[in-house]
Amino acid sequence: MPSFPISRVLVLGASGQFGSRLCRRLVQLGGLHLFLGGRDRQRLEATQGQLHAEKPAAKIDILAWKINGSGLLDLLYSRRLDLVVHLAGPFQGQDYAVAKACLQAGVPYIDMADGREFVTKFTSLDSAAHAKGIPLITGASTVPGLSSAIIDGMIGNLSQLQAIDYGICAGVKSGLGLATLKAVLSYCGKPYRVLKDGRFVTIFGLGRPRHHDFPRPVSRRYLVDCDIPDHDLFPACYTTLRQMDFGSCIDIRGLPRMLSLMSACVRKGWIEDWNFLSTIIQPCLKAAKLLGSPHSGFFMRLEGQDQHGNPKKMLFEIVARDGSGLEIPVTPVILLVKKMLRGESLPAGAYPCMGLFSLAEFQQELSSYPISWESKDV
Repeated sequence: MPSFPISRVLVLGASGQFGSRLCRRLVQLGGLHLFLGGRDRQRLEATQGQLHAEKPAAKIDILAWKINGSGLLDLLYSRRLDLVVHLAGPFQGQDYAVAKACLQAGVPYIDMADGREFVTKFTSLDSAAHAKGIPLITGASTVPGLSSAIIDGMIGNLSQLQAIDYGICAGVKSGLGLATLKAVLSYCGKPYRVLKDGRFVTIFGLGRPRHHDFPRPVSRRYLVDCDIPDHDLFPACYTTLRQMDFGSCIDIRGLPRMLSLMSACVRKGWIEDWNFLSTIIQPCLKAAKLLGSPHSGFFMRLEGQDQHGNPKKMLFEIVARDGSGLEIPVTPVILLVKKMLRGESLPAGAYPCMGLFSLAEFQQELSSYPISWESKDV
């Protein structure tokens, strides 16, 4: 497998919620020349200023560019870029223009896509990426990057994995970026398939409110059904799996029930979609930060059989305090960049971020943050 030494890295969506956090961690690595990409030069300049305040000697340039604009291929050549990290969502409905430009230029590519169709069909670029000898990696985020690492780290306790139920419960003070909000609203009330009792059945986005009780200070959190790439990827990867559930929400009182009602309105055909509300909802969410929690949680229940054929259930939980939950989604990208900086090999091809790092590596990377991890039998 080829190795890809890197120094010149373009981050698309650099001024966004996750992009700015990713860039802060990238400049701490040293030895990188960062190019901040995005459509809003003023916001990019603000991000550049914040990064220079933390690391005055860091090499940071701005490339104002619209995701649907032309000229990316010329930028890849003229700036002699070694890696493109694509965070300019939402990825729902987005095409592969950025990845294809990287493919043509022979530049490795990583994205944080969470759009189910975007991630699952990304392998359409696989043969061309193999021919070029470069990695094109999609879904380098909490799902499927971390979620698959958790399963891989715990599956050794099971002779057969049969069911998983998991969720992301973010604290509202951690914020909800506009791209994430648009992504969530895009599948509100829309049908999608999930695995249940060994077959795929149809459910509807943002319905079925339920809760999970985390350790303090996260405590009880509510969530609703959300569509993610894992619903396609995991049944194909873990072939004994017979049931999957995933949900998410932020901790605003009454929000899960409201989302469920909005979902029902779309389902009944009373409204086509709620995306027009995104620019109205986001300022409300900013105001809600005054009353919300800075703590976030992730849980995953795994069910199956132990080595003796007896039923076995396990629970894995993450409690991220004081806004540190925002570090989790960008950590898969950090781990991959670090591997490239060390000259480690990444497989050529176009594929989702699964099996590229271990749960232990992920935990070690976040060991300096107020994040706790626990796994136990239940």
